[in-house]
Amino acid sequence: MTNAPVAGGYILLARRLFESEMMDKPPLYFKLWGWMLARAMWKDGGKLKRGQLVTSISEMQQAMSYRVGWRRVVPTKDEIRSAYEAFTKATMITTRKTTRGMVVTVLNYGLYQDPESYEAHTRTAQLCENSEDTYETLKKPTRKATRKPTHSNTITACNDDDFDNVRTQEAHKEAHDEAPRKPTDTPHDREEFKKKRNKFSIPSLDEVRAYCLERGNDVDPEKWMNHYEAKGWLIGKTPMRDWRAAVRTWEKSSSPKGGAAVVDLGYMR
Repeated sequence: MTNAPVAGGYILLARRLFESEMMDKPPLYFKLWGWMLARAMWKDGGKLKRGQLVTSISEMQQAMSYRVGWRRVVPTKDEIRSAYEAFTKATMITTRKTTRGMVVTVLNYGLYQDPESYEAHTRTAQLCENSEDTYETLKKPTRKATRKPTHSNTITACNDDDFDNVRTQEAHKEAHDEAPRKPTDTPHDREEFKKKRNKFSIPSLDEVRAYCLERGNDVDPEKWMNHYEAKGWLIGKTPMRDWRAAVRTWEKSSSPKGGAAVVDLGYMR
């Protein structure tokens, strides 16, 4: 039996959000952030780009209101303004005034609302969309398991425990496949081992921007990318091995003394 699609679409929230400073803020902050993600355009349309929405302080007040018994509590304009200004300072959004209110742009919306951006998501989902035969090959039967897996509240016989089993097996397999092999006694094998260990992958601009935001530094991601692309990804005459280390080196020379610290509410982590 195929379940009907859930109406209204979905949004993604990174688990790190629940370990961030956002959880130390008033509940209004988290509620407003989720509302903005849900209201943002999921694709370009009209004059708005993906990740943008048009709103106003009064609309946000009504959306953030709640009931206490028969009484409705509405946040003040200052409370709404403090919340979205905190998002702006944390480089989570930008705002632009219009005749209808303001245009809010969720920064890096395409990166954080793409399931492919999250670790171990794609391969686990693909495994759980396979047939029962594939499922049976992944999970070894035990003596206690006398009943066949049912399809009740599952996606092709994958319940919560099955996801854990698949995730664990996938993690072991990926670690086994990606870990460099120990060199043998032959010179050829030792050379191959060094190549695998020193393998370098050129980062994307979004990856560099996200890492700079995570570090809270003042490095300009585009300037950093242009610099090393022009130099052929060399540091001096040596090929780059760790681009994150290169970013950390730049931040030592670009960080202003006595400057204000960047407030990270967790979205960009």
